[in-house]
Amino acid sequence: MILNERYSLDFDPREVALYGRVDAARYLKLPASTVGAWAQGTTYGKGEHRGRFEPVIDAAELSPLRLSFINLVELHVLGSMRRGHRLRLDAIREALEYVTETTGIQRPLVHQEFKTDGASLFVEKYGSLVNASRRGQEAMREVVDVYLQRVEVDDEGIAKRLFPFTRPRAEARSPRLVAIDPVIAYGRPFVVGRGAPTEIIAQRYWAGDSMDVLAAEYRCSISVIEEAVRCERELSEAA
Repeated sequence: MILNERYSLDFDPREVALYGRVDAARYLKLPASTVGAWAQGTTYGKGEHRGRFEPVIDAAELSPLRLSFINLVELHVLGSMRRGHRLRLDAIREALEYVTETTGIQRPLVHQEFKTDGASLFVEKYGSLVNASRRGQEAMREVVDVYLQRVEVDDEGIAKRLFPFTRPRAEARSPRLVAIDPVIAYGRPFVVGRGAPTEIIAQRYWAGDSMDVLAAEYRCSISVIEEAVRCERELSEAA
């Protein structure tokens, strides 16, 4: 169990099963099938050639699949490497095992050290397993860095908050006005600094409340309200 002064010694909300497969896929802009494969494993081939790839993360609950905030961050980081690359589950698992053995960290994807040395170790190992070129590995690392900057860690270096991408393109300059935190808004996307769920803001706007009224009520700028609505629109389109 991951411990921190924000939580009691017996309970860490980051480990609670908060998200179903569909919600996790929507928040992270990943196919639900990918979330399932990485969290539950998947089969391949047919007949006597049928085999199975084991999952690459330890889901909070397997049947039915329910994911924790820690799982969400793990999938967020793995999702970064999916962009432009068809990640092989066996290679992902072996690369993660290599990082764990090298760093001694059991869940490296959610640790601060992954931002420093861990990501390079992972990309290099994964690249060698799939024969990716040095240029390809460098391109993968650049994308991973963009995603890692969206993860905020606590004093012990463990992920505590995730800033999901709210725009169609995942870029370093993407705003950080919306976040996911297991102790705020029941782990759903919320407006940073206000704690208001983006879902509520968007529903009110679509029901007829103006941007000006919402900005005044939530004591924030109109641009923040626009981002909350944009976030929910993106999530609705991804559903």
